[in-house]
Amino acid sequence: MDRSIFWKRIAAVRSFLSKEGIDAVWIKGPENRRYLSGFKAQDTLITESAGSLLIGKDFAVFLTDPRYELEAKESVSDFELRILKNDQLKDFCKTVMELEIKRLGFEKEYVTYGTYAGIKEKFKEAGYEIELIPISGIVEEMRKIKDDYEIEAMKRSAKMILQIMDELKDHIKVGITEKELCFKVYELAFRYGAEDLSFPPIVASGPNSALPHALPTSKRIEKHEPIVIDIGVKVDGYCSDITRTFFVAGADPEFKKIYSIVEDAQKKAIEKAKAGIKAKDLDKIARSVIEEAGYGKYFNHGLGHGVGLSVHEAPRISKTDSTILKPNMVVTIEPGVYLPNKGGVRLEEMIIIKEDGSEIITKR
Repeated sequence: MDRSIFWKRIAAVRSFLSKEGIDAVWIKGPENRRYLSGFKAQDTLITESAGSLLIGKDFAVFLTDPRYELEAKESVSDFELRILKNDQLKDFCKTVMELEIKRLGFEKEYVTYGTYAGIKEKFKEAGYEIELIPISGIVEEMRKIKDDYEIEAMKRSAKMILQIMDELKDHIKVGITEKELCFKVYELAFRYGAEDLSFPPIVASGPNSALPHALPTSKRIEKHEPIVIDIGVKVDGYCSDITRTFFVAGADPEFKKIYSIVEDAQKKAIEKAKAGIKAKDLDKIARSVIEEAGYGKYFNHGLGHGVGLSVHEAPRISKTDSTILKPNMVVTIEPGVYLPNKGGVRLEEMIIIKEDGSEIITKR
């Protein structure tokens, strides 16, 4: 990948710093870190980071610990590399002081209170006066609109998850358990060459399918019940996300009707999706179809969400989001109806917003 793309993104961050009068920004969000540097290692816990970035108007520093030193030297060699060794907070503060940063922005969603308090204490001990400024959404706003490289990566991810779903559906038979199908998703994903899964697979049948984010259980698949499968993979860091609802030996009359309603709601929303429409208005198009059919109270989540380096990112396609959709935003359209203790139906596609419509990238 051409490394110049990362420096164009960093230039946009520097423009923000100049506008806000901030000396540097500390980037800790793993997806934001990858977006600005290309570093692929993943964080294992919220309290353990594979690395972070310090970006100022005339420097770009990559901070990590000895476990990732070799990988950092190979993949982000155009950054100044600082290895945090024994006391990582102390070494971090030392770097900040050496760079003479006096106003430091930090991503408030990704810096824990413990880290924040620890850094303040280290600066106090060193007698260094610094202003720590919480910031939010700077990189996330940039990530809303995908460039050509991102679009192509997401198309590859979409193609792979479609192949996986095609093979997976051949294993949906009476008697197989949700957990066995879930395990098959992992097997197929890595056999096809996925970097990772976008999220833990959702495989939910019968009454479990009424839970939008159900965990797979040992329940066995039965005839005529809905089987909701929501899966995604990462390819070159970028996520895919699709949902299909299956039936073994056909659906019973009620769920056959519900499937048709959900399918119609999704179709109408996709037909109206284009640059210039508000996210909440797109949600309303699909929601109105379901409400008019008498199932409005059983559609209990937003119509969709942005997808990119994270499977859930801005914008949200919901009844409260006033974001105006723009070309090259990639979002899901996923209406659903969930009847408590009976079952649910959800259908999900990924689309690219265009000037005069949209492109479905997850449909055969």
